[in-house]
Amino acid sequence: MRLDSIDEVQDPRVDGVLVAARRPHEVGRAIEIDGLYCDAIIRRWQEMTGGEAILEETGETFAILEGQRLREGEV
Repeated sequence: MRLDSIDEVQDPRVDGVLVAARRPHEVGRAIEIDGLYCDAIIRRWQEMTGGEAILEETGETFAILEGQRLREGEV
């Protein structure tokens, strides 16, 4: 993975893409089809960056959505 003066980050490890792409003007593209692994990636990203993942469509945080899913027995 190369991070100097590029606009797009590509890496086979999804979490690596998300961490690298948090720099201004960089785009990270990642695909993961396993929902449980997506949750692990989001947790790891939050720990590594200190950021909070927000679902763009609703504005809800990952923590709120995860809590709802746990109460509903989806996780």
